[in-house]
Amino acid sequence: DFKTVRVRFSPEGRAKFIGKPLNVLPAAKGRSQLRTDFSSPLLALMAMVALVLLIACVNVANLLMARASTQQQEVAVRLALGAGRFRHVRQRLTESLVLAGAGTLAGLVFASSATRLLIGMLPEDAGGSTLSAAMDVRVVGFAVALALVTAIGFGLGPALRATGARAPARRPGTGRALGGGKPARALRGLGV
Repeated sequence: DFKTVRVRFSPEGRAKFIGKPLNVLPAAKGRSQLRTDFSSPLLALMAMVALVLLIACVNVANLLMARASTQQQEVAVRLALGAGRFRHVRQRLTESLVLAGAGTLAGLVFASSATRLLIGMLPEDAGGSTLSAAMDVRVVGFAVALALVTAIGFGLGPALRATGARAPARRPGTGRALGGGKPARALRGLGV
């Protein structure tokens, strides 16, 4: 109570204490100095991770596109023999989903290990002992949803392109397709 405070402080200390403003902050979700210290660097890090993810997705899409272009003649023969287009698209999407699933699993394992390592490197007074490195269900759900969206988004294009055209004209004796057209050159230019 106030009498106890008056006994502890000298008159100058008491005047200095009473003259300071009192900041009241919302604490419904907890309050930590780490949040204010690291919010800007973490936002920058998230933006860089999103950019790296986008580059990786475009590169995987280009690899799938290159693979599909090498199998164009095989797909054209299968389509000519009566195989349905949907079956080929489904096969390509399955390959894309398997790639995305493996990448998601590897990413979650790496993220869990890296989080524990980074928290272990924090000093005790910075909150290293109070932070939890447990995987949250929302984080795993977001990673799985993002993997599905990227697998469908970046796998559907190569799948439709591979089954959309018949066998292209081939240069005699080389087994290589002639031309490729403006869309193919534009898609090749996306790779990093």
